[in-house]
Parts: sequence; structure tokens; C-alpha cells
Amino acid sequence: MAIIVHKERESTGTSIPNTHFPSKITMVIIATFNKFITKSLLSGNVFTHLAPKGCRNCPYEGMMHRHGFYTRSVITCLQYFEIYVPRFICPKCGKTYSKLPCFLIPYYRYSYDFILASLYYLFVLKLPACKIPSIFNETNPHCYISLQSILLFKKRFLKDMHKINNVFTYYNDFYYSMDLSQLSLCQAASAIILKIVKFDLVHNFNTEYFKNTSDHLFCK
Repeated sequence: MAIIVHKERESTGTSIPNTHFPSKITMVIIATFNKFITKSLLSGNVFTHLAPKGCRNCPYEGMMHRHGFYTRSVITCLQYFEIYVPRFICPKCGKTYSKLPCFLIPYYRYSYDFILASLYYLFVLKLPACKIPSIFNETNPHCYISLQSILLFKKRFLKDMHKINNVFTYYNDFYYSMDLSQLSLCQAASAIILKIVKFDLVHNFNTEYFKNTSDHLFCK
């Protein structure tokens, strides 16, 4: 599964020089990999995933061409590491694409699970925001999470909370308790976080949000 959305700035890193095409906007692809591939990525390997087919920027319907890769730092609840993100280019219009694994969110070095865990601590367990950084910093000495980052996650989640909740309308098994009007802000946030956790047992909310909203989680 791959979901493509616009990326507002060009990724940096190792790539084939683009001397023939003027395009500067990169598109992001979020790909769901199997467990073997995910483990390989976490080990620092470059995964030669199949190139995307068809360009979203022009009528070209063939396969994208490989266009090098760039490194991306990742911080999880327990680890810090770097992965190699493959890039592709449309041979007709020069539009470039990068393919991220589903455990990453565009423009965040903290993993999807990390951000979700911080929101779980905040809204479900009702821990004070000031105490959450020390929990992560104890389990991952390379985490360096700050209170400001936790508050940023909170702000962006609350901003799009109803949009996030609306994604569940596409799934019969999760189309319940959709009315948040009778709940306080914190109660509604807690209910949505718990539903996302349950959803992730059978799907991946990060990719499904992309697919159904054409945007990435926790965007500006």
C-alpha cells in the first residue's frame, strides 16, 4: 500500500543530480512494509522497494525511475537510528517522490508510535505534560525530547482532532462513538487515542489517515 501526498519542501541527501528537470516540489509516499522489510530498514539497510507506477503530476502512466536516496534520522521510544529513504523521479515531468515507511510521519524525526505514546500518556493516563519527557529520556538516552515538543504534539492533535475522528467513518468496525459533542475536550481526545490504539492492531492509522485525507498526521 502506498499513499502519495504533496511535500512542501525538497528533501536533502544523496541523490542523482537533477540537471534536466526544473521541478523542485517533492511528493511523499507512505508505504506499508511487511515485518521483514521493517526490520531491515531499522538495521540501516536500503530497501529497493518497487518504484511507484504513474505520476500524479502529469499523464505519465509508467514506472517511476530510481533517483537515489537520502538518510533520515528516527527516534522511537527505545532507539535512535538512521534509515535510507529511496527517491524516485518521473521521467516525463521531473516530479520527484520519496517513499517513507509507515512508522514515520513526514517532517518528524520522532516515530509515529512515539508521538502516539506521548499523547496516550497525556490524555489517557492524564500525566502532566512536564513529566512525560523524563519518561522517554529514561528509556531512550538518545531521545532528547523536550516539553515544547510534547506540547507541540498536543497542539497539532487537538487542532485536527475532529478530522482524525472522521477517518473512522470509512471503517465499519470503528464507526462507533463518533459524537464528541457530549464530551469534554480531554475526554474526546482520550476516546480518539484509545480508538487509534485499537485500530492499529488491525490496520495502520498513519497510512489510512493519508489515504482518506490527502494530508499527513499532525501537520501545521
